[in-house]
Amino acid sequence: MHLRDMEILLVLAEELHFGRTAERLFVSQPAVSQAIGQLERRLGGLLFDRSNRRQIRLTPLGRQLRDDLRPVYAGLRESLERARLAAQGISAVLRVGAIPSFNYDLRPVWDAFRAQNPRWALRLGHNPFVEPFEGSAAARSTSWSPGSPSRSRT
Repeated sequence: MHLRDMEILLVLAEELHFGRTAERLFVSQPAVSQAIGQLERRLGGLLFDRSNRRQIRLTPLGRQLRDDLRPVYAGLRESLERARLAAQGISAVLRVGAIPSFNYDLRPVWDAFRAQNPRWALRLGHNPFVEPFEGSAAARSTSWSPGSPSRSRT
């Protein structure tokens, strides 16, 4: 199974709509249908119930495969991202979230960080004022320490 096939299956399992899946992945709707059809033939069973043309549903086989593939797909994407960063000489990523209305100029802090940690990438993000820690949930749920590759989602 190719990484793209996993992605198509997982997005279709979320969207439960071939057209929205195609839009989200920037592919044609027939490409989504073809990928799912090939996968179903390879597995020997249906992943989606298409009996109602207006609404598709996951079959028990589809749910099982979706649940099994989610962590595998996430791990593969993280591995590829770490390899891409390593090829650029980056050994870790520090992700910092800030509330946009924060009025202090922290550029000297970021510049000092980069000067002292040239093999680290710095990713700055803006968190909403209403729920400032919402984007940090993934970071809190993973173990991460300085010197180890980032485990948060991009």
